[in-house]
Amino acid sequence: MNSALTPHPDDELLLRHLDGDLGPAENRSLDDHLSGCASCRQHLGEVRETLDDYRQFHQTILKAAVPPPPKAWDRLDLRSAVVRQARSSWFPIAGWRWLATAAAIAAIFLLTRRLEKPPAVKAAELLRRAATIARTAPPRSRTIRITAGRYHLDRASRLTPSAEIPSPDAVQIRRLFDSAGYGWEDPLSADAFGRWRDRLPNKQDEVARGPESYVIHTATTANPISDASLTLRAADLQAIACTLRFASETVEMVELPGETVQPRAEAPGAADPAARPGPLTLPSSAATPGDELLVLAALHRIGADLGEPVEVRREGAEILVNVAALGQQRREQVKAALSGMPVVRLQLEQTDPTGSADLERRPSPQVDTADPLLSELQAASPDLPEQLTDHTEILISRAYALRGLARRFSPETTARMTASEIGTLHRIVHDHAGAMAASVTAAAQLLSPLLPRVVPEPALTEGWQQAAEALVLDARQLDQALHPATASVDTAARKLRAAQALTDMRDRLPALLKLQ
Repeated sequence: MNSALTPHPDDELLLRHLDGDLGPAENRSLDDHLSGCASCRQHLGEVRETLDDYRQFHQTILKAAVPPPPKAWDRLDLRSAVVRQARSSWFPIAGWRWLATAAAIAAIFLLTRRLEKPPAVKAAELLRRAATIARTAPPRSRTIRITAGRYHLDRASRLTPSAEIPSPDAVQIRRLFDSAGYGWEDPLSADAFGRWRDRLPNKQDEVARGPESYVIHTATTANPISDASLTLRAADLQAIACTLRFASETVEMVELPGETVQPRAEAPGAADPAARPGPLTLPSSAATPGDELLVLAALHRIGADLGEPVEVRREGAEILVNVAALGQQRREQVKAALSGMPVVRLQLEQTDPTGSADLERRPSPQVDTADPLLSELQAASPDLPEQLTDHTEILISRAYALRGLARRFSPETTARMTASEIGTLHRIVHDHAGAMAASVTAAAQLLSPLLPRVVPEPALTEGWQQAAEALVLDARQLDQALHPATASVDTAARKLRAAQALTDMRDRLPALLKLQ
């Protein structure tokens, strides 16, 4: 059962459920709905809590305030009832009875008010549910209208990242979206609203529940959009309207009826250029470390953070990604990985990398073929040198990637990041450290017959950023011991250096692997 699209049970049905007054079929249907609907489970808990409060009130306050009866009850026959009615006509109710009656009425009123109160719905949960439904629902085309001041645009709700911008109005509106990091490809959606909201370091959410819709309102002081509201249709949680308030403009988005887009035809020269509105005033907003992290995470997913000539740096409101040194096929892969990120601007021209925050890259190894240690390794196993070279390459590339993250995201920088952003950073660190740990173990096993024993030093207590800096030195020490620039270095000394480097890396990696 798709509980998100099933009508929610009313209060009467929930009360009958709590009283055990439903039949087996009704109970099964309600249990199926509750198992998949967090909102109704929360509402049921509130109803149960209200009933418990009323029972406690009745037992501890109302019942205690009622004095014991002055005498035994009369017989409940017709004659006694007639006599009692005659005796009590037109006489006021005793004071304690007024108190009990008023208390009972107040309790019933409070119970009714609590049952009428809609359950609290968290914005994050509602957005996640709506985004999930949108992703799993059959695709359909629809038209949306976006207005910002005098700018006006009717377009398909979803565009591809490479779609051409159809009009000058669209250019101006998109610049406004990009300045706030709000998705342009599918702006009237729970996914776009949720991604924008999740990146805010501080925010205040409100959810209003109406008979046919939910309205999510998010306010913030950390974005060019000061507050935004998204309206979701209650029946299927489809986004049907959205308002984004900037300092200079208010953007309105609504769903239009119909399944296809009819772009407005505009004859060349029909409109007076002087009559067109001027460019929108863009708010000043610098790209954040969180924006930079999202770009690095996308590059990490395609392995573009392991020594390839990709330069990434923040510049104003944008994240510049220079891919000029990549081949055409790899450029397209990077472009696809970064699609949908409005803060990203790809650069295809060569730049001076001096001082840029490019991804860390290892130096090219130098190997002397006339190497006594190499001969000894080959004598132990013909495949041993090649296997060690592969593991050394992994250690070097991962260590440089970790050092790049450590320098970009210092403890002072991460202190200003959100918990979600820190979690993303830690997952990337953990991934690199896990690959290094596997290669350290494999290299140590391959070299164990040849390397001397090294006395372990006390466990290091440094933070992950300091450990990442040191791991580069350890990896390079292992690389230089196995592949020196000249074979004149004493073989025994090289073995000792290799053993020490492996030991040091094994001791440092737990500081990175424990990150969650």
